[in-house]
Amino acid sequence: MSYWDWLPLEMQVYVLRLRDSQALIDRRESQASHELCDEIETYGRLRERWQIGFIQVKPELRFVRTRSLWTNERGVKQRERDNMYIFGRYRDRRGRKRRVFLDFSYHAAIARCAIVRSKLSY
Repeated sequence: MSYWDWLPLEMQVYVLRLRDSQALIDRRESQASHELCDEIETYGRLRERWQIGFIQVKPELRFVRTRSLWTNERGVKQRERDNMYIFGRYRDRRGRKRRVFLDFSYHAAIARCAIVRSKLSY
């Protein structure tokens, strides 16, 4: 007979639920770290393609007011991330700093880099 069998049933259920919830937390953290690594890698590819300056990524945040369904009272403002604006920064022939809009996503901005660079005078 093992120590597990000696535990009361409530304690066994508690330990199993704790194990399941910890596995879920670990899975979410792993997924978030993979998404972050993918975003960093994509940013690196975009920066490599741009070549004439640096990249500015500006998230657009908006505030959304929530209402309670039961009391119809206004709730707390919540921030939501809708889009992000990706700009390419460079210096023109006169040495002035310029900014050009590339796109709303990394992959589309990577695709547009060559087109935008060919039209600029730097």
